[in-house]
Amino acid sequence: MQVKISISQEDRKRITKSFIDLSDLKKRNLLNKFLGKSAAVIVKEARRAAETLNQRKKTFIIRRKGILYTIKPRTVKKSIGVMTMRKSSVPVVVVGYRAKSPYDGWFAQYLENGTNERKTKTGISRGAIEGRPIISKGEAKLPQAKEIFLQQIEKELLMRWK
Repeated sequence: MQVKISISQEDRKRITKSFIDLSDLKKRNLLNKFLGKSAAVIVKEARRAAETLNQRKKTFIIRRKGILYTIKPRTVKKSIGVMTMRKSSVPVVVVGYRAKSPYDGWFAQYLENGTNERKTKTGISRGAIEGRPIISKGEAKLPQAKEIFLQQIEKELLMRWK
């Protein structure tokens, strides 16, 4: 589960007119910076929801594609972050689980969405993992994030008009 924060084409045109003296790259960088700051609210809420996952403070060892991985406590919490979609036509940031960080959260999707009943090769049931919302709890803060984004733009415009 990921939360995307982006601006509509209509808002983008209005903002672009305000920053007319800047190059396209600088406009994009500025908007990505503002979107990243506004996404911090969602990240904070999602990390708060992830704190309750591993109360035992236990390290797990998992075999994935023939390689042994050690999953430390609070890995899910630390893997939640902001990612910038650089190849998108409009500035977009995504709040989700980072898979290429020291805290690799590749397994968090199973915690978020749950799984069906799992069975071993011999047919023994390993049970199902019940889904626990983590990122979706942060999605409730989306209106607040948009307000922060608009405040950042107004602040920048005031600085440019002085």
